[in-house]
Amino acid sequence: MKALFSTDGLNPSQSFRRWRETLVGRGVPLEQARLDDGPFAAKLEAAGVGPLLLTRVSHGAMRSEATRGLIQRNGKDGTVVVQRAKAHVESHLGDPTLDAPQLPAAVGVSLRRLQELFHARGQHISDWIWQRRLAVAAERLVDPGSAHLPIGTLAFGCGFASQARFSRRFKERYGSTPREYRHAAFESIP
Repeated sequence: MKALFSTDGLNPSQSFRRWRETLVGRGVPLEQARLDDGPFAAKLEAAGVGPLLLTRVSHGAMRSEATRGLIQRNGKDGTVVVQRAKAHVESHLGDPTLDAPQLPAAVGVSLRRLQELFHARGQHISDWIWQRRLAVAAERLVDPGSAHLPIGTLAFGCGFASQARFSRRFKERYGSTPREYRHAAFESIP
């Protein structure tokens, strides 16, 4: 994980204030209060796993509270919903019935609300699902561990109902057929 912020090296009398300023600057809607008078230490770290951003927060004795009002005032209420929706897509990518109307029920919001949240990020739900399916298929096509699998099997494993539809969408996205894409990748290996 990459450290985004740490109180290491800060003046101990300033570390808690700087910690709160950092979180507020990153849009984290938390009310925080110290629970003791000792030295305060904290660290914020992050790592990307596919399309998801994972964060790890470690800190000294303090109380953090995220109230619904704070979340709504900071406009971040949709971030968690969108992340849950994207995580659901990632874990169900091979399901050919996975589509935009099915996704809201899985994350507990209406279709209209989920569409609004995706649109606020410049995305359409169904486009994002197709992009993820195609990206995962592209990764599998060039993965030496999947070289033995027929292209149709990879397509079905990524949620495509037919190999023809997969090939057509793949060529539109990557400019070559899945077979050409795989061949070019393995040809370039010394």
